[in-house]
Amino acid sequence: MKDAIKFGLKSFFGGCLGCLGVISVILILVVILGVIFGPQVAGGISTFLQSIPGMLSQGLSTLSGGAPDNSTKIGPVPPMDVYLTIGNKSDAKHITSLSTAQSKQVYFWVQAPKDSAISFTLLITLPDKSQTQFGPEFKSDASGKAVNCGQFGSLIPVAGSYKLEVIPSGSSTSAGSTEFKVTK
Repeated sequence: MKDAIKFGLKSFFGGCLGCLGVISVILILVVILGVIFGPQVAGGISTFLQSIPGMLSQGLSTLSGGAPDNSTKIGPVPPMDVYLTIGNKSDAKHITSLSTAQSKQVYFWVQAPKDSAISFTLLITLPDKSQTQFGPEFKSDASGKAVNCGQFGSLIPVAGSYKLEVIPSGSSTSAGSTEFKVTK
């Protein structure tokens, strides 16, 4: 009986130490990968977190049997202006080229004609021709003022050509777009 208790204790503590060793290795790998890929992962997580409210509201409207709220738009969607500025001012000079160093200062803007309150998303085409939604769902200002749709944030974009498109909710066609270049 004494040997059985000794064996049980050795097995228990051996298992605990083994688990601690595995956890230590996993933590070391996470730290190393975080140092190497940190900014890219943080930018991806930030973009994903910004898109969650739009995904939830779209999913909840589908579950309740309702359609997305397009009650504010009547007839065809008017053309919308999409542009970039350096700095958080909608009336600043529109840019079509920026360096990776300037990317943290660049803001995306969308402006619809007066009396047009339209829900929309931004679709960004990356240099590798892949497309992804940029940020959550936005709504244009009915007074005709430009809407701030965010910026690259902590994500440093790769050099190349980009395209930013405005896609009205419930539509698959673009209501406006702009192309811009990022240089090193």
